[in-house]
Amino acid sequence: MARQKKLPPPPPGAPLWLATYGDMVTLILTFFILLFSFSSIDVQKFEKMIQSFKGSLGIMPGGATVQRNSAAFGGLSGKDAGESKKSTTSVEEVAKNLKNYLKSQGLDKGVEVRIDQKGVTISFSE
Repeated sequence: MARQKKLPPPPPGAPLWLATYGDMVTLILTFFILLFSFSSIDVQKFEKMIQSFKGSLGIMPGGATVQRNSAAFGGLSGKDAGESKKSTTSVEEVAKNLKNYLKSQGLDKGVEVRIDQKGVTISFSE
């Protein structure tokens, strides 16, 4: 049998067709943005679309908050140092209650609860 000749290595960089493909995708995107800019948006249909995305992305409605005062997450202006300390105490209280609950259920060995800059962090060990 005859041996096949080795092909020369391809030139470095992206293939030439990639630039044309990128231009085509950019033009199609521009075309659809132009169509969208001429359209009129029905608020009810837009809300249904947003709810559809929320459901498919795993954002579920409802649920209870950990803090009784939900205004702490609202970003009220004019907070002084004393009021922000109350919020930190509340996070510590939540962490303490969680640790006590885990201990009463016998789950404290597999779960670690700690407070960091973001709030209460729960880690599960294997």
